[in-house]
Amino acid sequence: MVKKRMGFILKNVREMRGYSQQYLASKLNKTQNAIYNWEMGRTSPPAEDVLPICNVLNITPNELFGYEPCRELANYLKARDAINDIDKKIAELEKQKEKLIKNQIAHGQK
Repeated sequence: MVKKRMGFILKNVREMRGYSQQYLASKLNKTQNAIYNWEMGRTSPPAEDVLPICNVLNITPNELFGYEPCRELANYLKARDAINDIDKKIAELEKQKEKLIKNQIAHGQK
């Protein structure tokens, strides 16, 4: 459970910072596959890599492992979810608009 939680936090903080897996891997002298496995909760980083990970991501070990809330991440996830909701609503409105236009064309209206 800790591996999955840490992987979720690692992935989302990395994305929040705008870092690719490859970028993080290069900063830590690891492979992209290692970062992927950590993020998926398949493996955990070695103990000696925890502080370097935290330094690159600018979080504490307690935040990385989910023992303390990472407020910046929580705010980022809320904003991301809100943006996704808005995007879905926009897509629904676009579909409705297309339907109305097709209906108006079919009935000879402008």
